[in-house]
Amino acid sequence: MRTHNFAVSPAGPAGKRQGFLLLLLLFLAFPFTGCDLRKNRAISSDRPVFQAKWKQAELIERVQGKIHFHSLAVDSRGNAIALWERDEIFGQDGLWSSQYTPDGSWSPPESVATVFGRANVPSLASDSKGNAIAIWEQKDDYATGIWSNFYTPENGWGLTEQAELSPANAFEPKVVFLAEGLAMAVWAQRKGQRIGIWANTYTPNKGWSRPRQIDAPPGDAGNVQLAVGGKGSAVAVWEQGESVKGQAIFANHYSPGKEWGRAEAISNGLEEAIKPRVAMDG
Repeated sequence: MRTHNFAVSPAGPAGKRQGFLLLLLLFLAFPFTGCDLRKNRAISSDRPVFQAKWKQAELIERVQGKIHFHSLAVDSRGNAIALWERDEIFGQDGLWSSQYTPDGSWSPPESVATVFGRANVPSLASDSKGNAIAIWEQKDDYATGIWSNFYTPENGWGLTEQAELSPANAFEPKVVFLAEGLAMAVWAQRKGQRIGIWANTYTPNKGWSRPRQIDAPPGDAGNVQLAVGGKGSAVAVWEQGESVKGQAIFANHYSPGKEWGRAEAISNGLEEAIKPRVAMDG
């Protein structure tokens, strides 16, 4: 004959009181057992806690002259590059840079724009290997062009190169890295009676390729912004005038192997839209 053992709980008011007291004791004991009810997970007392804080501000360049535009890029190892425009003698604006290392030191400033003219509105980007590229608009006695310089941790800044070869004015450059060492720039440029958006890619040891126009007429375009995503894709957005609706926001997408697509309006067209910003994930 098989027998069964059953646990019988007390019945009646006394049993209910005992059950309530047991639950109350368990509840009070939780804070002392290392369990956080709000997060429903154990708290490890040996887990390190990191507290980040700002250091005291320091001056990284001491040459007299007003600072106008500046840009900063940081790689995955904590190295940083600062880039800024400074008033120079004879009414010229120079472009200067300083490098920061994780030990907390800044390098002495050095000139980045090594050709004659007024350099301003710089844009800067860096990749995971510490390479960087600076791009800016530079005005000489003839026109405003788009110039650049490439930086490597081994050799520092190189020689300046022009990203476009048009005799017309070009301005408002932006630059990103599509992959290690491979960069892309966009800018606004006049062609005939109209201002459009142009793009170009940079390859180390080869320089800039041939620029191409990525917007669609008829209105003037400007205030271009650029973002990079995963596997070398990119997207550019800008504002562009339309004859009836005023300013609208347009975009174009870049895919490796397929290059740029077709520009299209992304604002609703019901109201004027200006000053776009863009970001991409992986």
